[in-house]
Amino acid sequence: MWMEAYESKYSNGKTKLDRAFWDKLLGRVSAVTDTPSIDFGEELIAAYPEAKVILWQRDEEAWFQSYNETVINYYDHPMSKFLAWLEPGWYGRLYRLINRCILESRFGATSQEELRRNCRKVYRQYFVTIRECLQGQPERLL
Repeated sequence: MWMEAYESKYSNGKTKLDRAFWDKLLGRVSAVTDTPSIDFGEELIAAYPEAKVILWQRDEEAWFQSYNETVINYYDHPMSKFLAWLEPGWYGRLYRLINRCILESRFGATSQEELRRNCRKVYRQYFVTIRECLQGQPERLL
């Protein structure tokens, strides 16, 4: 269902990302953190108006170093391309989703260089967006 959510948000808009969708995907969890849920902050905030939001902003350079080592360095890696060719079903779909939906749509990147150049701006904008979603609801923002 995560892939369906990504495709809806960044590509086709076919799935309504409302509380019913998130309840089905997340079940009875009490909290979510990090990827992939972080990519749906706006949708989750809207779906769960009673929820508190912990917004933790790391030092930007420390975040960039971590993101560079764990994501950017593997972007469009030859092994990923090979695995997508070898297994076009689930892995191929995941590979295309990551490239098209996440990296191209969210980061405006089609190369490692563009991703490195754009990711800090997207990182900063994320915090602005989450605060805007909670504007007028200071009791929800922790």
